Amino acid sequence: MTANRETALLRRQKVLADFGDFALQSEDLDEILTQACKLVADAMETGRAKVLQIEEGGSTLLLRAGTGWASDIVGKARISMNERSSESFSIRERRPVISNDVTQDGRFDVPGFMKDAGVRALANVPVLLPGGRAFGLLQVDASEPRDFDQDDVEFLRTYATILGPIVDRILKVSALRQSESRYRAFVTASSDVVYRMSPDWTEMRRLHGQGFLEDTPEPAYGWMEQYIEPEDRAEVAAAISAAISNKSMFDLQHRVRQADGSIGWTRSRAAPILDGNGDIVEWLGAARDVTAQQAAQEQLGRSETRLKNVLNGMDEAFGLMDHDFRILAFNKAAQQFEGRAPEEFLGRSHWEVFPGSGDTKVGRLLRRAMAERRSASLEHLYTWKDGTKRWLDMRAYPVPEGLAVFWRDITERKAAEERLREADERYRSALERQVRERTAELKASRDLLEATINNSTDMIQLFRAIRDAAGEIVDFRWVLVNPASRQIFGDVEGESLLDRNPGVVPAGIFDAFRRVTETGEPEQAERHYTHEQFDGWFLQSVVRLGDGVATTTNDITEWKAAQQEVLRLQEEVAQSRLRKSERRFQTLAEGIPQLVWRAHICGRWTWASPQWTAFTGQSDADSHDWGWLDPVHPDDRAGARAAWERASSSEGFEADYRLREAITGHYRWFQTRATPVQDEAGSVVEWLGTSTDVQDLREMHDRQGVLVAELQHRTRNLITVALVLSDMTARTSRDLEHFQSRFADRLKALARVQGLLSRLTTETDRVTFDELVRTELSAMDGGQDRVTISGPAGIRLRSSTVQTLAMALHELATNAVKYGALGQPAAHLTISWTVDASRPDDKPWLHIDWRESGVEMPPDGTAPAGSGQGRELIERALPYQLRAETTYALTPDGVHCTIALPVSATTATETSKND
Repeated sequence: MTANRETALLRRQKVLADFGDFALQSEDLDEILTQACKLVADAMETGRAKVLQIEEGGSTLLLRAGTGWASDIVGKARISMNERSSESFSIRERRPVISNDVTQDGRFDVPGFMKDAGVRALANVPVLLPGGRAFGLLQVDASEPRDFDQDDVEFLRTYATILGPIVDRILKVSALRQSESRYRAFVTASSDVVYRMSPDWTEMRRLHGQGFLEDTPEPAYGWMEQYIEPEDRAEVAAAISAAISNKSMFDLQHRVRQADGSIGWTRSRAAPILDGNGDIVEWLGAARDVTAQQAAQEQLGRSETRLKNVLNGMDEAFGLMDHDFRILAFNKAAQQFEGRAPEEFLGRSHWEVFPGSGDTKVGRLLRRAMAERRSASLEHLYTWKDGTKRWLDMRAYPVPEGLAVFWRDITERKAAEERLREADERYRSALERQVRERTAELKASRDLLEATINNSTDMIQLFRAIRDAAGEIVDFRWVLVNPASRQIFGDVEGESLLDRNPGVVPAGIFDAFRRVTETGEPEQAERHYTHEQFDGWFLQSVVRLGDGVATTTNDITEWKAAQQEVLRLQEEVAQSRLRKSERRFQTLAEGIPQLVWRAHICGRWTWASPQWTAFTGQSDADSHDWGWLDPVHPDDRAGARAAWERASSSEGFEADYRLREAITGHYRWFQTRATPVQDEAGSVVEWLGTSTDVQDLREMHDRQGVLVAELQHRTRNLITVALVLSDMTARTSRDLEHFQSRFADRLKALARVQGLLSRLTTETDRVTFDELVRTELSAMDGGQDRVTISGPAGIRLRSSTVQTLAMALHELATNAVKYGALGQPAAHLTISWTVDASRPDDKPWLHIDWRESGVEMPPDGTAPAGSGQGRELIERALPYQLRAETTYALTPDGVHCTIALPVSATTATETSKND
């Protein structure tokens, strides 16, 4: 590489870096394009450069930005994209187009403004946006004929490749800002709900609920569950799928969960936003609250249905006529009445359907009701065409539509009325006889009831309410008592209840009498009455009788005493069973490895197992109440208390916190769970919980996360390297078979490197250089006896350098097998390395010396085989990617290559000692 060329390459690399820094700091497209033109013109030493942008319609190119051009040219000059345009050809073919002297190149026409400016040579490179869509092209112009070489072309291609994504980013940022501005204006101006959706509707990017729906200010994926009822989701999903498939408007009226949690109705419409390729990039929608309209429509539909059902369910015939007596409706009873199909009379005039009826009583009734707008009725004997005669009751009512007519067959009623008149006399004499008989039966029943009351052992009493001037009940007066009551109370008829027995007020009996009298609802209660001369239990039933009550009272004192004895015996049995159950629980709780405890509803402990004491050093007594919080890590105590507050409204207690181990003094993570213990009524009486040591599980989880992150990092790097290898191999392959063979070798070399990396077990492990060299040489066929390796063992390589360095060694070894020291019996390969720690940056550098000797080289003037891509990797990729210093020379005796690069500051042996 000549000094001038090396200087030019370094200058261009700096131009690329400077442009990248500038583009990251600016979002002004014109400013970025102008700076791009200035930098590329300086790097190419042409003085002129410009960016041409394809205008809408694709027929012209606008000189969007440039340097070295007059101000009336930049932003105004246009170039036609015709067949004779080098610019059009470059964009169409997606490749650079070079014209070293436009005056001698007859392929293309040169625009007039460029001729006037004295352009003699030019280079076109298309600027492509991600996805391959053309933005325009970068053009460098020279005022003198110029021989643009391959380095010039590659530099311009690289420059355009960097420029494309930058332009795409700025265009998208600008479009997004315009979209956001329009969106905010739309949200501000609209009273409807406004929302944005991802292309496949899985993500709701934003929703302004306008008080109708709950806002979604940040992107969310669970919007369907948040807003749509389960039974409606299939219909909504089907409408979304159809809109996406057809790239058409989404339009659906459906139910939705409102901001207050109630169910409402919305009319939702969304339009797809398409990019330049016609693909959906977003959905913008609006939803209107139509809950009231939907309710009104449903109510109207229900009203119409009810009216129709009522009319068709009537036994009475109904007909509706307009003001011209055209029949608008007949219900089912009317159709059955007439015995004709609906089409024979609907829409036709009444006088046409019933000829000759105009001068009848019915006709005059209808005309009078219509003319006077007053209801009219008529009972008449109607004769059908077949001679059948029936009595009809007809009524006509004016309505806004015209006239509503009802009629029914009253022939049976007329006959019944006649029969009723004939039978009236017979029924009257029979009724008088039945009254006499029922009176005698009533007297006999009264005598039987009186005998029952008098012979009953229950106390039966009747009371009448005494009311004040406001109608409020203030007392009761005895009206009747049976002999059993008289034995207890004496002759109390006519006496005041409160005067005679004032204890009925504190005992609640007076209030019960008053409630039954006012409500009519009977009551029954057991009462322990200890007033006046009484001290016992009584079962009393109270029912309303007129403006008072009737009561039946039984003395149940002896029965209650027996009941209390049964309950006492049951309690003794239950306590015995409880003690046995407690002993079984203690045995079970002390036999499991978890820390077991019991607590009140509020989280205050009442008991801790021996396992708790053994681990925390805290006694059972010290753990009671909130004492169990002492071994909990101070940072976790508030969370533990908060978990108990949540548990009061849930079905379980769950919390993870750290506990101090008494032996070591260290804290370990425990997973704590508790379940409420309920009584037969379902009330929580206590909590039973366990605490399980999950420290080892958490540590394993953390290690797994680190391994996954490292795997993802290595996978991304591996894919990037594979893509680069594929591109480099394809560009230097003669055909597909040649590509497959070379690409397979390089993938195997890459796989070997991955095998070394996969054996690293910790984050500090590294691949050593001697491992890498021996692995690569062992993969070569033959020639191992002609290789000498020397250098310090355990030189640790940075993980970021392993893949690229391995590929360089693979290229050297492959060329040595095919054309050099490993492929010729008389030749020899020496690989040596040293470490230099005395560099100015105080970082160790590895110096590798690859020297082949005794190789029969091709005659002078003949290009050596196999030195293209490998040499490019060593001379360009290693310095660029690894900051390496390299040399590559084809000596008369064979290849001599040196590589120097920074390595890890420690050796494998030192790392092992540190561990």
